[in-house]
Amino acid sequence: MAYRGQWLQGWLAGVALCAAGCADDATGTDVAPDDGRADAEADGASDVPPADGADDAEAAPTDGGEVEAWDGSCTSHDQCQDGLWCNGAERCEEGTCVSGGDPCDDGVECTVDSCEEDSDRCFHTGDDSMCQDGSACNGEEQCLAAGCSDGTSPVCADSSPCTIDSCDDARGGCVHDPRDFDEDGYMTRDYGCDAEGGTDCNDRDATVNPGAVEVCDDIRDNNCDTVADFADPACRPVNDSCPGTLLEEGVAVNSSTRATVHDYSPACCTWCSYQDVAFQIDLPDTLDIVVDITSRSGTIYADLQRTCGNASTSLRCLSGGTVTLRRNSQPAGSYWVIVDGTNADFTISYHTEGPTPIPPNDVCTGAIDIPSAGGVVSGSLLDTSNHFVPTCAGGGAYPDVFYRLVLTEPHRLTITATLSPAVYSTYVSLTRTCGDSSTEIACGSGSAATLTRNFLDAGTYFIAVDGSAESPFTLDVRLEPPVYPPANDTCAGAEDVPAGGGLVSGTLLSASDHYVPTCAGAGRYPDAFYRLVLTEPHRITITAQLTPATASTYVTLGPTCGEAATETMCAAGSTATLTRNFLDTGTYFIAVDGSTESPFTLNVRLDPPIYPPANDRCPGTDITGGGVFVGTMVDTYRDYPPSCSTATLSDVVYNFTLTDTQDVTVNVAPVGASTTYVAALRTTCDDHLTELACRSGSPAQFSRHSLPAGTYYLVVSGPTVAPGNQFVLQLTLAPPTPVPANDVCLGATDVSAGGRFVGTTWGCADDYAPTCGTTLTYSDLVYALHLAAPQEVTIDLSSAAPTVYLDVRNGTCGTGTTAISCTSGATAHFSNPNLPAGDYWILVDPSVEGATTLDVGLAAPSSACDGSETITVDYTSSSTFVYTDSATTAGRPDDFDPSCIYGAYPDYPYQLVVPVRSAVTVTTDTTTYDGALHMRSACDVPSSEIGCDDDCGSTLRSCVPISGSMTLEPGTYTIIVDGYSGSGDFTLTVTATRL
Repeated sequence: MAYRGQWLQGWLAGVALCAAGCADDATGTDVAPDDGRADAEADGASDVPPADGADDAEAAPTDGGEVEAWDGSCTSHDQCQDGLWCNGAERCEEGTCVSGGDPCDDGVECTVDSCEEDSDRCFHTGDDSMCQDGSACNGEEQCLAAGCSDGTSPVCADSSPCTIDSCDDARGGCVHDPRDFDEDGYMTRDYGCDAEGGTDCNDRDATVNPGAVEVCDDIRDNNCDTVADFADPACRPVNDSCPGTLLEEGVAVNSSTRATVHDYSPACCTWCSYQDVAFQIDLPDTLDIVVDITSRSGTIYADLQRTCGNASTSLRCLSGGTVTLRRNSQPAGSYWVIVDGTNADFTISYHTEGPTPIPPNDVCTGAIDIPSAGGVVSGSLLDTSNHFVPTCAGGGAYPDVFYRLVLTEPHRLTITATLSPAVYSTYVSLTRTCGDSSTEIACGSGSAATLTRNFLDAGTYFIAVDGSAESPFTLDVRLEPPVYPPANDTCAGAEDVPAGGGLVSGTLLSASDHYVPTCAGAGRYPDAFYRLVLTEPHRITITAQLTPATASTYVTLGPTCGEAATETMCAAGSTATLTRNFLDTGTYFIAVDGSTESPFTLNVRLDPPIYPPANDRCPGTDITGGGVFVGTMVDTYRDYPPSCSTATLSDVVYNFTLTDTQDVTVNVAPVGASTTYVAALRTTCDDHLTELACRSGSPAQFSRHSLPAGTYYLVVSGPTVAPGNQFVLQLTLAPPTPVPANDVCLGATDVSAGGRFVGTTWGCADDYAPTCGTTLTYSDLVYALHLAAPQEVTIDLSSAAPTVYLDVRNGTCGTGTTAISCTSGATAHFSNPNLPAGDYWILVDPSVEGATTLDVGLAAPSSACDGSETITVDYTSSSTFVYTDSATTAGRPDDFDPSCIYGAYPDYPYQLVVPVRSAVTVTTDTTTYDGALHMRSACDVPSSEIGCDDDCGSTLRSCVPISGSMTLEPGTYTIIVDGYSGSGDFTLTVTATRL
């Protein structure tokens, strides 16, 4: 509160001063107060008090007319009033005037009080600055009528989900820090914050951020580069190929086949094309090798090899979730382990023992001699390795041992091998060269594997015994007098068929296998050969039948003996019959093969020829000028197989010549049936490598625009038997149509801005094959898509064609082979909620030429897991957490493409939050459809797949992992309920146990 000086105080002080020594003024007249009050009218002067109320007090008159000083005494309040309102009402207290109180003091410390004398008014002005406590976070204090009032705390919340809002006095009030719950220095990229500069992919874990180092075996994307563990380039295995990684004895190594390629096929899975990695083991001395491998993601194939990547040097090959490879008494040197599996995560280690002696005949150099008279010998596969794969073992690589058999004269030979206990997967093989399957003479399999040769000439032979168990066995080698083979067992002894044909008798007894007919598959059977010389054309019917007729019989016809490449016809059955209506003059060879060494009859019937149409051979019928032509496949032959069909159809040929550039449309429609035809356009009649277009269908049709002047050949293939062996060919010629610029990559249409793009494949060539239809030869269009930043991308393709292919690839157009997605159907759709920045090219491939519409939609990146239900593992009440939920995939989108299924079916994601290291199992049960289940460590990163399963003991149950449990580190994982076929209701069960 502010105060003004009191006039009365000054006046009283003046009285005291004058009493002490004031002199008379110039008039010499003393003035005394009238009735105790100063009289301002003395001597005609105005009644005006001194200006400052201090120094010039009025003189008080005395009775004698003299003026005396007033001593300030009073008897009433009125005597003390100075006439001023703003200094208050003066009072007379105990005979003395006392100054008055301030009339404008409101008693409020934060106000500035003032007084206006003219109007006798008080004014109170609040000063907020006198109330401030120096804290911005409790608001700005105010001076109100009652005094200082507390301020209102500021509202620091903004509209951005990407900031953590708070008030900090030290920083001046409201602050908006980037959202960083785990305080690792990186803003989250959730809630769309990646557009605001957010980069942290897991804001609940400070060890996961863009600055972290990728940990290669914790099933998490530690450095937020959208790829986890071994899919991350930082973890990409250096042992993708030989010589691999050197293992240290007793040290377990976590590894994976993720981000690797298929380099080698293990001996126990020669048909496999899985990703693989290699490991090296160095033995300092002769020792037993024991390799232990435990998979964390399903079945793996492991092959211990003597030469890296060479399955023929396999010492042991096994498959499963847990594999132990043991090889005893291996000499000092280097060995390799090849591990195959799709995105397989596993742990591998090895130790040495022994050495334990192994049978000397484990290798060819130690082959044991069979007694010269044969007999029964005992052996064992214990501690043996795989060095040889018999042809009848189906590619299986089993332990084996070798024996040598020396014959000084021909014999009939019977060999039987039996393991103890008997094992069905037992194999016995007879070869001319030890361990060389290409010289194999015969092979037998079964629980008592037996092979018989009625005639085995003098010489040295080798017997291999293979088995699926490392067990003892007996080998029975029985030698008997030989049954000599027929003279026509080989091409050199081919028997002549009578000039007029007829019935001939033969036998396969003691015959060997020299030829594999094309219609016999991989079957290797004994065979006999005949020669047929025609001096004029004939219609020919050949029938072969073994006795008994239940055996599989094969008969072939060709211009060269024993060569499948020149085979003209092949027939199979208990009675094998082939017919050719026209066979020109020349020399031909007939081969008879049978599954048993039995007698047979061969009937060769020659009739007058039925000549094929003139256009059965090149150059065919001239149809220059176009038009409609009726053709037939009756009595035609397969001379010029087209590139776009492997069907065994016969063919006819047409040719036409263009004198200038024209559009050409071909339509081949069957008559009387909806059967498949093939039409192929070539520049050289008998060379399929010169094909410009090839289509199969009913009808088979295509167009070529702006075809240059020249001569062309049209090969039409179809069935020779009714219905459908007649057809209508329509060749339409029209003025040339310009070829669209985006027919090839060089002119690819840029769709980076999104929108609708209408195009046409009219005039386009077949330049590229879609990855989901590599044998297709449809005309195609190319589009280019460049993303400077991740975006949600949707692409829809439609056309009048019955089928369209939409192939989205990453990389350089034309050469980029990384397929992002390839779909087909009446329409095709592509969707990716978070497609990374980069260059992409889009291949549009409709089955019929015509207009196409491509709709490209671009939006801010999202996640297929947005809005998905979160399962938070809670160990508050127990160390085991169980969660169940029932839902349905029906009507949902197909957002995920797991590794273990191939169809596009609706899916349902969950987010699983694991707070501590846990053992986890996940299962789904369905009732109406075949479900599937897969898990990822990152929702939108396919390469982060942890496990995938279709059937877990039943088509109605799926589980991850397939057996046991998986160990998960703290973090968030994605569970996706999917379908192997169809969609519908499911029940999800998650069980987690704290470790």
